Amino acid sequence: VLRIENLLSKETKSKELTELTETVEKNSNNSDKIISLTQGNPVLFYNVNRKGWLLDKSEIEKIDSLKNNNAKLIIGDKKSAGDPALLTKGKYEIILNNNDFFCIKLN
Repeated sequence: VLRIENLLSKETKSKELTELTETVEKNSNNSDKIISLTQGNPVLFYNVNRKGWLLDKSEIEKIDSLKNNNAKLIIGDKKSAGDPALLTKGKYEIILNNNDFFCIKLN
């Protein structure tokens, strides 16, 4: 964990990642769980300071079950997960959709 913290402290956040972090902070509490669609890469959890579930976009059918287990948001990078509108099919509100990342509210 310390090595990851050291690595992250040396990184500069892109504008898009900063937008994602601010959106997550504004729309959830530290104790809230989120779903990350990043092909198994947990780095976004560290950047947004949240815990939750890692899913691949092929596991999208698990979202309703995780919502019932108190997942509040879905975050993802577009390279891994693609267009959030195609993932949610209008079922959930997309609250951030920038060049690199998205955030979807599950309420």
